[in-house]
Amino acid sequence: MGVRPARRAGVPAALFSVLLLLSLAAMPMVLALPQLPRPAPRDGPQQDSARVAAVVEDRLFLHRHAQWTPSLLLNTTPTTNRQEAAVTGGGIEFTSQVPLGSEISIAGKDDRSGGSGKGIWLNFLLSGVLFNSDVTITILQDDTVVANGTTTLSAVATRTEWSVPFTNGELDHTFPSGALIKLRIACSRPATMTYNTTDSYILLPLMSNPVLPQMATSYANGKITTEFHPYWSDAVRHIRVEGDIVTAFGTDDIKSVTVQIRSPSGDEAANGSVQRLWGGHYIFWWNYSKGQLPGNYNVTVKVLDRQDHAYPVTTIVTMLRHAVYISSPQQDTDDVAKGAASPSKGGSEGKSAAYSLIVLNSGYAATTVTMRVSSEPPKGWSATLSTTALASLEPGATANVTFTVVPDSSIMYGSRAIIYVEGVADADTRVPKASWTLQTVTNATMSRALDFSLNGPSEVALDLDQTATYEMLARNRGVLDMNVSFAVSGTPLGWSARLDVSGLVHLDTGANSERILRLSVTAPSEEVANLSRVAQLTVTAQVQEDSSLEKRVNTVTRLITILGLSVDKTVQTCDPGGQVSFRATISNMDPMLSHPVRITVALPSEWPASAVTFTPRETILGPNTTTTITLTVAPPAAAEANLDSGYTLTIKVEPTDQPTRSNSTNIVVKLREKVEFSMEIAPSSRDATPGEKVALRLTLKNTGNSDVIVVVFVAADIPQDWKVHLNDGKTDVLSPPNPLSVQLAPAGRAGATQTVNLTVQPSKSTRSDTTVKITITATAGADVKTTSSASITVKKDLLARLYDAVLDSLLVIIFCVLVLVVFGVLLRRNARPARR
Repeated sequence: MGVRPARRAGVPAALFSVLLLLSLAAMPMVLALPQLPRPAPRDGPQQDSARVAAVVEDRLFLHRHAQWTPSLLLNTTPTTNRQEAAVTGGGIEFTSQVPLGSEISIAGKDDRSGGSGKGIWLNFLLSGVLFNSDVTITILQDDTVVANGTTTLSAVATRTEWSVPFTNGELDHTFPSGALIKLRIACSRPATMTYNTTDSYILLPLMSNPVLPQMATSYANGKITTEFHPYWSDAVRHIRVEGDIVTAFGTDDIKSVTVQIRSPSGDEAANGSVQRLWGGHYIFWWNYSKGQLPGNYNVTVKVLDRQDHAYPVTTIVTMLRHAVYISSPQQDTDDVAKGAASPSKGGSEGKSAAYSLIVLNSGYAATTVTMRVSSEPPKGWSATLSTTALASLEPGATANVTFTVVPDSSIMYGSRAIIYVEGVADADTRVPKASWTLQTVTNATMSRALDFSLNGPSEVALDLDQTATYEMLARNRGVLDMNVSFAVSGTPLGWSARLDVSGLVHLDTGANSERILRLSVTAPSEEVANLSRVAQLTVTAQVQEDSSLEKRVNTVTRLITILGLSVDKTVQTCDPGGQVSFRATISNMDPMLSHPVRITVALPSEWPASAVTFTPRETILGPNTTTTITLTVAPPAAAEANLDSGYTLTIKVEPTDQPTRSNSTNIVVKLREKVEFSMEIAPSSRDATPGEKVALRLTLKNTGNSDVIVVVFVAADIPQDWKVHLNDGKTDVLSPPNPLSVQLAPAGRAGATQTVNLTVQPSKSTRSDTTVKITITATAGADVKTTSSASITVKKDLLARLYDAVLDSLLVIIFCVLVLVVFGVLLRRNARPARR
């Protein structure tokens, strides 16, 4: 049989064989591998492409990591180098025992080119007289021959690769558990075999797969998924790739594990090597940044063994365009739990458990969100959402929603309600739409319950040195006894307050479950400087057995003033640049004396004094008389819109003969929004070269009093092959067709003026002296719109213009020739004599 060429350093992927290197000095040698059972998958999705079996042409290289014991037959003396052994006569024999509970099967082809014969391939260094040497290979189970064969070396060579066809027996055999496998190699002529070099191998048709990688993907909380969100919060925004690598030769055979993730465009988004294996288990994290492009991402895990054979496994994960994520403020998790108030004497008092939820637009595009309770609450429980429709959220924006769960009187201690809340991305066109579900677990607990309320009015007016009495009721609403302490706080200087109880008050669940207590508040005995005319007191009830169980009652005690003050309206809304009026009525409640009165108005700190006008500012009121003044409020032009809390102004009336007995009240002015902005483009005209870019600058200025988002776009009437880009330093868009959104702060604040760079690129085919008008439109809201334009004139050099002129002339000449040809044909046809 002819000598085969030595194999190449890299094994083609089509062969997909494992190069197994013989080692006796450092690592013993193995002949065969057991048929591996398919490993049980780890918790994760069953991905179709997540497993690859390394079976190619039913054969493998003999691996160098197995437990084989060499021995010499017929007392043949080996050389002093333990990597060599004489193979003359009885030869050298390797033995290995099949592990208990396993089997080893061999079967298949021996011809690497696809022949049908069965045999064994070897590649060793033989030293000695090799011409016409017979090399015999024998495989035995214990002492029984399974198969053997002989090949004759027809050339003298110190290293050769040869195949040995088996003439006695076939390679279709299974070695049972515990069997002793023997491989015997002998040479008919004196020879020495070196078997511990890196390029020595035996090729057997084994049935076992050497490496079987698995893969699953999950997000940061460990939940298995193949769908990820571009704008997840920092705590969640990860892709975790993990799995098990099952290898017949043990994890020591694994040289490296690399993970590569490619974006929808094919660019590499992430890559890295797994630094550590836990018994064949690997984990790789990609902490991706916000705003990843939506689409399919290819994830490839490549396992490389120490013979540099690659075993890839791939899967696809999706970055969603539309996505919603729901979490609680305290944690990023798929479930939250709370305890509802304890039922009263076997039933429920109906106290709610409220969940504060954060709804995040974790997708790539803006969307409105529909909130819903996606599961029916258990019998006896009710569940409500503070809102079921959220306004459009930009990517990464959040909204707050309160979810409330209430047990009714039929619910007993120890019961619980598992209810699911779902948020749906309305902009998603898929069926079903992208959504996120949060599980809530509400328990009916046996905690204590305390009621603490006020019997009667909470506000009383009195004169100097008088006392007001407030009556309060404390009641045990639960089934467990409790000890309650009461304390009063907030007493101003000169006032006094006293509770009629001291120490701990014991409340049981029977006859002594209630207790009435009284608070006495006494006004100062005389007018003094800096006297507080209002005593706002708080009585706190604290359950000693449960520090979290605390109830409060508030009281307000006012000192009777000489002057009364009221306004016709407390809140008004004003347009920018406009004004509103309030009517204030001032009364002298002294039945005996007249009093001089000073009227002042305290404005917001940033408002000028001219923002409010009224007369008179001082007057004298007789006993039991009133007067009315009109206050006109004109918010300054620089005031920002405020329709929420508004701007607070304080009206104060003061008897100048007794200044400590003044009175005051607040009025609120809310300012509507003024949406107004300007846009300028510079320069208004530019010359351009075909195919080259020219730059213009667009200046947007907010002249209104509120934040505004201006949408800028280029009219679509430009030549189709011209390109116009808008860039605000953060975002670059091609317009048309895409608009650019620019946010402007209120006038007078940083960010009120923004610059947009406009880049125009005429096409290379544009004729010289062509002028195109670029029209830019900017809108804010539905009603405010403005436009600006610039002219771009294409200019060419002399040679380019001559080229265009020549081309135009040629086209005209060709057209004229065609016309003449057609005209000549028509004349010839008409000139023919008519047939008779």
